[in-house]
Amino acid sequence: MILDIDKSMPDVGPVYIRSGESGVAMSAEIVDQGVPADLTGMTATFRAMWRGGHGEAACTVDGSEVSWTMPAVPVPGRLLAAYVELSCGGSVITTQEIEMHAEEAAEWKCSTPSSI
Repeated sequence: MILDIDKSMPDVGPVYIRSGESGVAMSAEIVDQGVPADLTGMTATFRAMWRGGHGEAACTVDGSEVSWTMPAVPVPGRLLAAYVELSCGGSVITTQEIEMHAEEAAEWKCSTPSSI
C-alpha cells in the first residue's frame, strides 16, 4: 500500500484483518505528493483506534518503506482510525487514514471455483 504524508492521494483501503488475530505483517511505501519520502532518521509507529480501545506497533523503516506487525483488534467492525505516525527531532507528521475492517473468522468466505 502507498500512504501519503501530504494527504492529497485518495484514501487507502479497505484493508481487511481478522479480529483477535495479531502478528500479521504489514508494510507501506510512504510518499510526499506522490514522490517516495526520505525517512532517514525518522521513527515510525502504526496507530489504530477501535470501539473501546486502541493499539500501536513500532515500525521498521527502510528508505521510504515502513513495516509493522499488526496488533490484535479484539472487536469486529471498521476501525475508527488507522495511520502511520512519523517523528523526528520533536516534529510529528501522520499519513492519511487507512480504511481498516476487523472481521470475525466466520465472516471470511472463499469463492468456489466455477466449472467451465
